[in-house]
Amino acid sequence: MKRQKKQNLSVSQNFYDGIMARIDSSMKAVRATQEETYQVKAYIYEYLRDGKAPGRRLEGRQLLTVMLLKAEIEKAIARSAKARQRRRKEASVAAAPAEDLSAIRADESEEEAETEEAPVTVKLNRRQRRLREMALRRMARKSAQKNCCPPGRSLTGSSR
Repeated sequence: MKRQKKQNLSVSQNFYDGIMARIDSSMKAVRATQEETYQVKAYIYEYLRDGKAPGRRLEGRQLLTVMLLKAEIEKAIARSAKARQRRRKEASVAAAPAEDLSAIRADESEEEAETEEAPVTVKLNRRQRRLREMALRRMARKSAQKNCCPPGRSLTGSSR
């Protein structure tokens, strides 16, 4: 599906394209008219743009399609909001000069001392976790090979 210009929606363009394709296939499966399909797409678009359900009512097949997709749409909205918040936080830290970073860190440590919450744990993303696991396995294999057999002996026990 060809992408249009960036729209001001509460979800990613990729998710929006996917949900519109699913609406097409769902409405085709229930043999809905083009007008009904258009109404469902307009309803979802307004919901994603405004963040609240549009005032008009849907009936029958249209309502069924929207209700089936609503939970997934709400999860995507929450996921996008978290991603935007993370991006803003990273951009503000990256934009600050080095000397300002020490002031920011000092402010954060004071706030942490006041709240006395559990220490923040850094969560690794999937790629970082896999790289770490692979490195641990590699180290285990090397140490097993070193400790396993004396020089000149094979794993089978026979020497040559």
